[in-house]
Amino acid sequence: MAFVDSWDNEEARIFVNGAQIGIGTFRWSGGEPELTFTPSPGITASAALTSTVQAGSWSSPSRGTDYSYRVSVAVEDPGETLTLGFGTTLDQPQSDESLLIGNVEVRADH
Repeated sequence: MAFVDSWDNEEARIFVNGAQIGIGTFRWSGGEPELTFTPSPGITASAALTSTVQAGSWSSPSRGTDYSYRVSVAVEDPGETLTLGFGTTLDQPQSDESLLIGNVEVRADH
């Protein structure tokens, strides 16, 4: 997960089977995003900071920092299907603030 550009106390959300299990709040001028997990029983989740990049902007070469995290979610018994979802409360165009999700890996351990 990457928090990019001018977030202003907006949230990124992670869902498993429709239930919110994690939230990240970020303000471009306020340091690292605050990530909080409240998974249901049988679900574990964690995040580790993987990179920080000084970000430029429309008016200056440096305006805040973008942050990337490796997020891990483990579901003990997902049943027949598993739905993984993401959402945000972002309220500006992608050119100004974005949440990036990449390198998603789903693995079934029997």
